[in-house]
Amino acid sequence: MKIISSPAKLMKFNTLNTPLRSTTPKFIEEAELIQKNLKPKTPKFLMDLMDISQKLADENWQRNQVWNAKPTDKESSQSIYSFNGEVYKGLEVENLDENAVGYLQKNFRMLSGLYGLLRPSDKIMPYRLEMGRAFKFEKNKNLYNFWQSKITEELKSELKKDEI
Repeated sequence: MKIISSPAKLMKFNTLNTPLRSTTPKFIEEAELIQKNLKPKTPKFLMDLMDISQKLADENWQRNQVWNAKPTDKESSQSIYSFNGEVYKGLEVENLDENAVGYLQKNFRMLSGLYGLLRPSDKIMPYRLEMGRAFKFEKNKNLYNFWQSKITEELKSELKKDEI
């Protein structure tokens, strides 16, 4: 069984000692392409794109300026410990034992506008980019258009034949 969740808008970054070895997101090259297109955008553009306040737009513009594909441990955290929405609060992942965290690593995936599909151990930097926003870049009319086939194929490859 695979459990698929959307990321939370709220993020928290802390360097916890976790039972998981950090991994690189599967679609890190695609995330770099998206960031290459996001980085030159102004805070005003981000404010309009994401329907956020000037303060949040400035914060996310700054995040885009410092984002990199190979962050240090100090600049990043594992995705399962990074999101702070209701689903993640309900998981209480900080309180799970090693077996439960291992189960999540095998079966829990998070959709992401920037990273596509994340495993719990994937090391990420702070960002805000919702999949549903109409961010046009390269030849893509939106993020759904960009990610749909990539995420579908990855999930198909992870599923066992009798797991649907």
